Amino acid sequence: MSNELQKLPASNLPTTTVNQTGEKNIHISHAENVSQTVNMLIWQQSPDGGRTKVNQTFNFDYYNLFVIGCETFERDHFLVPKDRALTKGNLPDDLFKKYASLSDEAKEEIKKFPAIFASKNHHYYGRAGKDQLAIYGFITDIKVQDNGVKIYFYPLNHIPQQKLNDLAFELGIRGTTAFNELNRTHWLIKRINLIEVLKEAGISVLAPI
Repeated sequence: MSNELQKLPASNLPTTTVNQTGEKNIHISHAENVSQTVNMLIWQQSPDGGRTKVNQTFNFDYYNLFVIGCETFERDHFLVPKDRALTKGNLPDDLFKKYASLSDEAKEEIKKFPAIFASKNHHYYGRAGKDQLAIYGFITDIKVQDNGVKIYFYPLNHIPQQKLNDLAFELGIRGTTAFNELNRTHWLIKRINLIEVLKEAGISVLAPI
């Protein structure tokens, strides 16, 4: 008998069955990690019981921050006013030049960044509403329209918004004592590893790192 390791044929590899109930379930069946870029195979379950396979690529070096008025994010899309989307002066010059044009190439890169989708804080002084929730997820499509930028998205987890206020410094959410970025409608890209910050704060979200 040879002492060398033998490669097991793919047909003999063990399989795992995952049973999920409820609507909009997500199952990751495969992930490949290359530096901060991760390819995730996600099964999305729709209300009619069907499942759609999505091969989503994430780059965790950046994240999208959306803060949209009183938006409830009950639909799969929302609108960002053009004068609040990736604006010069609020976005570092290099990121503005690379992404603010929303060219096809820029859109594809932006969709790789995980995202926080939030409504404006219900209060000032870094305070969200008692039951106010933000959403962690990813962008599925970006459409520039006459009346704004339409963002299509898919939610992965809900996060109590107050926890984001508490992590304002770590998440790069700028502001004053009374008024921070979660108090105004806008969309920016942050050069921060969102998953790492959330993980260190004990907040669990769907991600393979």
